[in-house]
Amino acid sequence: MSSAVDTLEQSEAYMENPKLQKYFKNVWLKEKERWVSMYRVGKMRVPVGTNNGVERQNRMLKECHIKFQVDKSLSGLVKVLHKDFLPAGYKKYIDENALASDSYRSYLNYIPPYLHNRPPKIVKHCMKRLNNASSIPTDDVTRVGCTVFKVRSSESLLEYEVYFGSESEFPKCSCPDFKKWFLPCKHMFAVFNKYDDVSWNSLPKWYSDSVYITLDNYVIKTSDYNSLKQSDIALSR
Repeated sequence: MSSAVDTLEQSEAYMENPKLQKYFKNVWLKEKERWVSMYRVGKMRVPVGTNNGVERQNRMLKECHIKFQVDKSLSGLVKVLHKDFLPAGYKKYIDENALASDSYRSYLNYIPPYLHNRPPKIVKHCMKRLNNASSIPTDDVTRVGCTVFKVRSSESLLEYEVYFGSESEFPKCSCPDFKKWFLPCKHMFAVFNKYDDVSWNSLPKWYSDSVYITLDNYVIKTSDYNSLKQSDIALSR
C-alpha cells in the first residue's frame, strides 16, 4: 500500500495536478479502508457493474423519465420520482427475481437443486467452477481436518486450503478466485466431488442463505407472473 502511494505521488501526472493531490490526500486516502482490497479481507464483496451507480441512476431518471415531462419544477420532479421512477425500479427488481425463480420456469436438468432460486450471476459463477472442478483429480484432494481440506493446484505446485466455515467463521479458500469474489471456488466443488459427507450443505446456513446469493422470496410471492414478459434466460427454460 505504502509503495503504491509513493509511486503515485512521484508520478508526473500527480505532481502536475494540485487538484488531484488535494483530493487524494484529503478525501481518498482518509477513507482508504472503504475501497482498498487489503482492508476488506474476510468480508463479502458485491461486484458493481458500473463506475458510478448514482450517475447511472441519474442518467436513467433524466433520459427515461424526465425528458418527456412538461412540468420541470421541483414538485414535478418529486411527482416523477414518486409515481414513475421508484415504482418502475421496484417492479424491475420484482420481475428479475421472479423470472429467475423455479416458480416461473424449471431449471435445466444439469443445474444442481442447491443452485436453484439464486441470482443468475451466482448460478453462472458456481456452474463454471463446478465444471472446472471435474478436471481436478481426486488424489489431489485431501482431508486434513473435519472441515479443512487441501487441494493441489492444477496450474502450479501450490496447495490451497479449503475451510467450510462455521456459525461464527467465514468459509474460505486460499486461492485467488475465492479471495476476489468470496463465492464458492472450484476447489470447494472438488471437495464436494470427492467426499460424500461434504456438500453445499456443509457451508454455514447464514452464508448459503445470504441475501447476496439468494433471490428475494418476499417479492417473488407478490409477483404477478401473468404480467412478466417472456425472456430467454440462459439458466432456465
